[in-house]
Amino acid sequence: ILHDQLLARFNADPSLKPRDVIVMVPDINAYAPHIEAVFGQVPRDDQRFIPYTLADQGQRGREPLLIALEHLLKLPDSRFAVSEILDLLDVPALRRRFGVDEADLATLHRWIEGAGVRWGLDAAQRERLGLPAGLEGNSWRFGLRRMLLG
Repeated sequence: ILHDQLLARFNADPSLKPRDVIVMVPDINAYAPHIEAVFGQVPRDDQRFIPYTLADQGQRGREPLLIALEHLLKLPDSRFAVSEILDLLDVPALRRRFGVDEADLATLHRWIEGAGVRWGLDAAQRERLGLPAGLEGNSWRFGLRRMLLG
């Protein structure tokens, strides 16, 4: 739609040039693939071609360490799902920090699965999320106790 609208504006006002246009979105990384799919498909020699550039594309979404930092900052409000926590261990820098070798990840996954951990730190954290009091089953505390006590 944007591409067609811009073409219509350029046709309606010959003094308007692509360099005069700026399109702003809240998170360019979310829109970048769609912009590329539309604007990038028109060959340069086609009269419908509109030159464009994507600015302000930071490393967010591309750098594992920045992705991990974003996950860590969201942890206080998260459900502490197993997948959220284990995804952090996919980042080599975090594995090194906590002394987890990549070869040990499969064992760690098995232990967590075997202990029945699904989500939630403990009953208190689940209660803060609006669940009834005392529901600790399949939480991290439940699973760690199960691992330690056999």
